[in-house]
Amino acid sequence: MIYEILGEGLERAKTARELQDLLGMTRREVTRQVERERRDGIPICASVADPRGYYLAATPEEMESYCSRLEHRLKEVGRTLAGCRASLGAIPFVPPLKERDVQSGNDGGGYPGR
Repeated sequence: MIYEILGEGLERAKTARELQDLLGMTRREVTRQVERERRDGIPICASVADPRGYYLAATPEEMESYCSRLEHRLKEVGRTLAGCRASLGAIPFVPPLKERDVQSGNDGGGYPGR
């Protein structure tokens, strides 16, 4: 469906907005459809730098480059998840006292911004 209107190669990338307009879909619907098509084995890549958008891989190297970017994102999400899990023991959160808090009499309790 989406793959049918994508061009091959980064230089032919179409933005999510362009796909929304062409297909009459919401941004979320476009994203979900792209994910479905990728899971079905269609080589849809995405670029967040100019030219930005979705495109069909023109070469195996283009697809491999996209896969490498996905692996990097996956590692970063894993690090964030590990940090979130580590914070479970710190709930309710009490930030450490800073020197200026001690001097001002602020006990540093509660969440930041409270």
